[in-house]
Amino acid sequence: MPNTLHGDPRTTAQLIAQALADPAGEEGYAALHCLRLRGGQEEFAAASALITQGGPAERELGAAILGQLGANPSTLLEESLPLLTMLLGDTAPGVVAAACYALGYRHDPRPLPQLLPLRHHPAAEVRLAVATALGSFTEQSTVQQALAELTRDSDEQVRDWATFGLGSLNEEDTPFIRATLWERVITEERESDAYGEAVVGLAERGDDRVLTAIQRELADGNPKVYFLLAAQALGATTLLPPLRQLWAVVHREGEDPNSHWLHELERTLTTLEAIAQRDSSGSSERPR
Repeated sequence: MPNTLHGDPRTTAQLIAQALADPAGEEGYAALHCLRLRGGQEEFAAASALITQGGPAERELGAAILGQLGANPSTLLEESLPLLTMLLGDTAPGVVAAACYALGYRHDPRPLPQLLPLRHHPAAEVRLAVATALGSFTEQSTVQQALAELTRDSDEQVRDWATFGLGSLNEEDTPFIRATLWERVITEERESDAYGEAVVGLAERGDDRVLTAIQRELADGNPKVYFLLAAQALGATTLLPPLRQLWAVVHREGEDPNSHWLHELERTLTTLEAIAQRDSSGSSERPR
């Protein structure tokens, strides 16, 4: 009988067929999402068969199912880890990348000895998946070292995700982490996402060296969200004048009131104005 859980009457086999027929489209993703939500023994068995009996497309789908199977990362974890770890040695880069993403979602550090060496994989899509997955394990020093290496990768997306993982997904504040992030600030193009992520990571650690970078972006009149987030994190009230000027300009020009960017601009102003008010009243507490 069809499994009608979550309102979809299709069988597991029908959902898999749809996911394989439209892997990059909305219909394919909806089928994959439904398989993950159902997340039981039937879906695990189907994903296992895809991995052990199928071609590259089937193995990639099987990894995608197992990575987010069920309601939490522990669903059928012991059964899933060996299959996903096995796929790290696959000959198809797309399959290896899918396995890396899946292991990152699973949040279990046991496959790290097999995952970490893949930061040297010749395919950028695999290195990107490694950089993304390692963001789930940033408390480990070996992972921090690997992410630092990946911040210098030849691929811009890899550098971006590695910098995000090291700077924002990791709460530690060490000279090594600051030096790695600062290296991105002084070597990346200002337009790159890695540059923005590095500025945010340093601002979250209270590093005043990024104040000039934030001021420069605000002065240009069209800062990315990165620099608004960095301004909030740094809490420097000297940024209030350019922020107020920017607020006046965007309202005069009719910025979409529902835009994420405008929401963050308003939040930045609110945060810094609260800090300024507390400073003027003699309180040293930061607003929460």
